[in-house]
Amino acid sequence: MQRVEKCRMRILKEKVIEMYRIPESVQKVLALYIDKCNKELPGLLEGMYLHGSIAIDSYLEGQSDIDFVAVTSRKLTNKDATILKEIHLNLAETCKKPQLDGIYVQMSNLAAEGYFYNEGNFGKAMHDIPVTWWLLKNKGVTILGPTASELPLDVTTEDLTAYVRKNMNEYWATRTSAMEQKKEHLMTYPVEHIETEMEWTVLGLLRQFYTLEEEDIISKLAAGEYGLRELETKWHRLIQEAINIRQGNPERNFTKNEERVNATIEFAKELIQFCNERYVE
Repeated sequence: MQRVEKCRMRILKEKVIEMYRIPESVQKVLALYIDKCNKELPGLLEGMYLHGSIAIDSYLEGQSDIDFVAVTSRKLTNKDATILKEIHLNLAETCKKPQLDGIYVQMSNLAAEGYFYNEGNFGKAMHDIPVTWWLLKNKGVTILGPTASELPLDVTTEDLTAYVRKNMNEYWATRTSAMEQKKEHLMTYPVEHIETEMEWTVLGLLRQFYTLEEEDIISKLAAGEYGLRELETKWHRLIQEAINIRQGNPERNFTKNEERVNATIEFAKELIQFCNERYVE
């Protein structure tokens, strides 16, 4: 009896500690969401977990979404999906920020096809992204149900790094090639557009680089700081500018669009090549 009580108190303590990690604005949205689900679809929600920025302690008020994984007690019917979509849309009107962004799965097969909600869109998708499962298993925040670490996830660090290598050579390499092919046109874009592309590319690739080097996941800003420590000084001006853009800091190192575009493309090409040479399968 004492052992059961100690276990119950440990779980309660863990959940209290995790709730301290969650901003009040996020707690408000989650409370409304869970309440609506329990009223309109009683018994459906079996578990609710957060990954993304909250899991890696990098949530930015007014910018970050609430990345969630909802575990359901049954396979969703068309009626369930319609009701959930309405819950999300109504909640998005009630709470403009932060917005929910996540997936619905069943405990029996977390990676099977399920539903997703993102920026007003609700539909079906395969949930086979190792980044989500690795982050949930290792750093997930439990809102409802068994603790995230107890979920039946068999994702490994090798799965994570293999996915990142693939992502660098598909998404990022393709994106970089497209930038290079249209760079003359890109240079005519407004500065704000180019800075957005610079920040997305530089910090996004540095997150991939960090994962391959350290077998872990961190935020974009933390990845930028890591790049300043680990990469050659010739890239420091570019990395620092990407950090400044992310932080809303007006200080700039580049004055011309041509410099911004060329530096971003060359950085992306070199970092992808470096990772390919360093991490040969």
